[in-house]
Amino acid sequence: MTLVKFITVVNVFITLLFSQTNAFAEVRSETTTVKPYLYAQPSDMKPSIKSIQHDPENGTVSLIKGNLFAPIEIINPDQRNKDKTLYQDIAIDFIESYRHLFKLNQPKKELVVIRTQIDNLDYKHIRLQQVYKSIPVWDSELIVHINTDEIVYLAGGHYIPTPDNILLTPSISKKDAFEYALKQVPKLVANCSRCSAKLIIYYDSDTSPRLAYLIEAGSQFSGTYQLILDAHTGNLITQLPRIQTSSQIIRQETPIITSSEVAIKLSE
Repeated sequence: MTLVKFITVVNVFITLLFSQTNAFAEVRSETTTVKPYLYAQPSDMKPSIKSIQHDPENGTVSLIKGNLFAPIEIINPDQRNKDKTLYQDIAIDFIESYRHLFKLNQPKKELVVIRTQIDNLDYKHIRLQQVYKSIPVWDSELIVHINTDEIVYLAGGHYIPTPDNILLTPSISKKDAFEYALKQVPKLVANCSRCSAKLIIYYDSDTSPRLAYLIEAGSQFSGTYQLILDAHTGNLITQLPRIQTSSQIIRQETPIITSSEVAIKLSE
């Protein structure tokens, strides 16, 4: 092969190589989709934990504060305070990024937003209920706080590590649960027009998490009670009174911390 032919072959090869590369790049640009809101640690904000407190019983995060998490881009001012799902996404993505610290395997599947509050200083407070396989975990919530710079600066709550080893199929039905409750606390359950039952995951300091039935029981004379029965044995675990008004029954909740109260906590 002469030198001229060799150079010609090389040029053709290079031309074909670059044309294929460009074509591949064009295909990628057409098929690659970008989420409308991506959250991560921005390059101009170094994430830092100022302090952290753990639950002494199970090692979960009871309180964490600092410059913890922020969106890649500043949220459009026109979207602020209008689309609360933006802040709900930030809250859950924050816990997702710290899932090992929070001892939650899949926060996006184990946390459900139950309330989003924006206070008078435009601080956002997102309350999350813990669930497992769609079953609520009793008395387990996290609250994530976001400041006006869209930075997560405080979070905490009372919850448990992902309860992987729990049996989620009840051994008794809801009807059986009412029968067991009637035998153990007849005055509360008999002739109860407002009784209801649902599955929950219950835990306390003395036992590991277990499947249970939460039964709302009572009357206008005895008041309203929450009865918790083991979903496998039917044994009464505990009974708790509920706050009752003339128009509704209110469950006691952990209060949401306002921005002024947070300022005091951060200075401690």
